[in-house]
Amino acid sequence: MLFSLKPSPASLQSIVRIVFHDRRLQYMEHQQLEGWRWNRPGDRILDIDVPLSVGIIEPRSDPLHLNTIEFLWDALKNASVSIQVNCISTEFTPRKHGGEKGVPFRIQVDTFSSNEHGEHVEQVHSSSCQVKVFKPKGADRKLKTDREKMEKKTPQDREKYQPSHETTLLRECSPWPDALNLSSHSNASTPSPIYHSSPTPCSFTEDLHPHHVSP
Repeated sequence: MLFSLKPSPASLQSIVRIVFHDRRLQYMEHQQLEGWRWNRPGDRILDIDVPLSVGIIEPRSDPLHLNTIEFLWDALKNASVSIQVNCISTEFTPRKHGGEKGVPFRIQVDTFSSNEHGEHVEQVHSSSCQVKVFKPKGADRKLKTDREKMEKKTPQDREKYQPSHETTLLRECSPWPDALNLSSHSNASTPSPIYHSSPTPCSFTEDLHPHHVSP
């Protein structure tokens, strides 16, 4: 995930979260995430792969928000962050509808600039994309099925779908509703917890289908 917002104040804060794309699951998000926490004690849904990230400062995560990470970066320098999604889409699907019926997630990035007090409370940009995460065999099967379905459609029907890309493109969107609250909490007198990854993260290269993201 590459970052570039120029011209803009040098010090920026970005909050990255993975949430449910479907509105129905958004209403049940707290219940769904608590269930996941119960089944995966000590794990996080979203992590930063720090060794593969460049130009980010003070990566942080809050134990109360398993699906959110944040960090600072300098807008005058190139920066990129590599993220790990430690869950698959079928973990939130009823067992009888598993396999390729995994739920879609949304990766959203909200970025804030600092005010005269050094607090990152001024929202400057938000972007998001829709993703599904599968284990390697499931991902290959899903891609094959989608490709076969697309080949059977008429040229007119194909035009209704977005073209495929080698990387996922983040498109500009509205800020996530609680993004400003999280940013304000990060600037409070009590510091946010320092970043820590899951004790047993599921890296893309080993357990999940790799998903490279760029705006």
